[in-house]
Amino acid sequence: MTQHEPLAMPLEEAMRTQRALRRIKSDPVDDSLVLHLLELAMKAPTGSNAQNWEFVVVKDREVVAKLGRLNRSVIKLVSPIYKRSSERRGDEKMLRLQKAVQWQADHFDEIPVVIVACLKGVIPPWPSVATSSAYGSIYPAVQNLLLAARAAGLGAALITVPLWSKLLARRALGLPWNVTPCAVIPLTARNTDPLSGIPWQCSAALVESSSDAPRVCGHNAGERSAVLNSCRPSVHQYCKSSTAQENSGDVSTVRRRGPDPFVPLAHRTVTAP
Repeated sequence: MTQHEPLAMPLEEAMRTQRALRRIKSDPVDDSLVLHLLELAMKAPTGSNAQNWEFVVVKDREVVAKLGRLNRSVIKLVSPIYKRSSERRGDEKMLRLQKAVQWQADHFDEIPVVIVACLKGVIPPWPSVATSSAYGSIYPAVQNLLLAARAAGLGAALITVPLWSKLLARRALGLPWNVTPCAVIPLTARNTDPLSGIPWQCSAALVESSSDAPRVCGHNAGERSAVLNSCRPSVHQYCKSSTAQENSGDVSTVRRRGPDPFVPLAHRTVTAP
């Protein structure tokens, strides 16, 4: 388990005040807090207890920019249509939403941390029950992550537009063919709560490391925070630990990505392709 203070916000308060925050700030988010949120996310149930999720934490600016380009390629096509439709209906609420979506697309490259929730395996397009069952194993964890982010005082939103092409998304993230990206969650540290104006309790200190710092090692879970602080921020991929750690809810050890990109590793550190 990561050594981080438990989140103090009551569950009901987090649920009632959760919002999709798209106008982000570029303040960094502490690595240990991100790990803590992922551990809470992985407390969610999965179909047949498969625990077949993976979370890609993207901090590499080149990779974030690639996701941003995928996002903008769709937004620039649909946003004008959406805007005209809302104007014809006189729907001010939808116009505000459209502006927020456009703002996020324009500033996507400034997002400090982007989490991509994935499933190990190929999601079948048919029958529909198989498709819904597959997504039913990832979205409970995504909601856990969103609630935990709210309780931690982070801004977050669930989006899927950057994944309009699974092929291009996999290429941008360096994912093998048998890992399916399902949702994108931008995370940002915010200075004030938009609902109350009260400062959020959030650590915004990001430990920078030297370019020659060790990236990989066989560290155990108890050393994970130290490992992250010694590794240059890049793309970190996490999933639930192996059977030996199944009941602990822990994240597995850090390993280096092997020469074969299709080698299944529970937690890989990769650079931008």
